[in-house]
Amino acid sequence: MADSRKSNVSFGTALVVIALFCLGVWALLPRLVGGGPAKLTMIVSNLRHLDLAKEFWASDHKTNGAVQPTKQDLQPYLGRSNDFLRPVDDEQYVINPVGYPSEALLTRQFGTLPKGTIIRIGSNGVERIMPELAVPQTGASRSVAQTNGQSSETGSRR
Repeated sequence: MADSRKSNVSFGTALVVIALFCLGVWALLPRLVGGGPAKLTMIVSNLRHLDLAKEFWASDHKTNGAVQPTKQDLQPYLGRSNDFLRPVDDEQYVINPVGYPSEALLTRQFGTLPKGTIIRIGSNGVERIMPELAVPQTGASRSVAQTNGQSSETGSRR
């Protein structure tokens, strides 16, 4: 009887160790993989929310053409009290004028996408513009709303 009880304790201990190991791998796997499809999906979802907020704002203010809303203008339409948009991977969201798609600027490497890549929702779906392909246009001003909510900047890169 003592031998079967000892083997049950060993088997139970082994199951607990295996379960803890699997739980640790499950918790750390997203961090080890880097920017996976789930993170990209969350960034695209944020961009869709931002574009929808711009459209609601434009409708409520009866604006025509390329009017530039601010972060403060869109805050009530995003349904969040303190956060503008919660960053997925330290990206910055660019609020373009109404009628132009919002963009997410990657501030560090995200999976296989290098730092400086622009992600936006275009007419052909999700577009990824690599830094070497992003050509600045003069005279096109836009607001870069940092996702940590600290400041807004104006740039001319589009």
